[in-house]
Amino acid sequence: MHILLGLVLSVIARARSEPRHALGSGVMALMVVLIALAILSAVKVLPQTFFTPVVVALLVAFPVLVIAEGMVGAIELLSTLGHILSYARVMALGTASVMMAVAANQMVGAMGSVIVGVLFGLLFHLVNFALGMFSPTIHALRLHYVEFFGTFFSPGGVPYRPLRHWRPGLEGRTKG
Repeated sequence: MHILLGLVLSVIARARSEPRHALGSGVMALMVVLIALAILSAVKVLPQTFFTPVVVALLVAFPVLVIAEGMVGAIELLSTLGHILSYARVMALGTASVMMAVAANQMVGAMGSVIVGVLFGLLFHLVNFALGMFSPTIHALRLHYVEFFGTFFSPGGVPYRPLRHWRPGLEGRTKG
């Protein structure tokens, strides 16, 4: 959903100034949704009758993407799918953290000594907590600033300087 939001914002941002690129971003967003529907119907989450029409729609959308964006559009589509896989990596980190906690709880019960088991459990859960706090946070921030902003943000324009007329420490002084 985050990547789709970025593609929709790209369509909105480029609609007036670059209509051809806006069309390319819109077709790319449509293709991402169609690919997701094709995968869901292939693994039988959705009815398999969706698969053939979705693949036909993908085969129609791909030339439109290439016409709108050129071969760069095909490369951008692969890049967008790679960004989606990066989000899956963050989800896998969360799943691995849960499984580490389950393994720690099972090992604590198998220690034999209550004191050793509690100490081992505290140590294992503390390491798991530290990994769970930093690793997904860093990956999610990278995804937000690199993949999400990269879909629609283009640097430029006027630099933001909200208080340039005020400089701290110069209030009571006079020149001279």
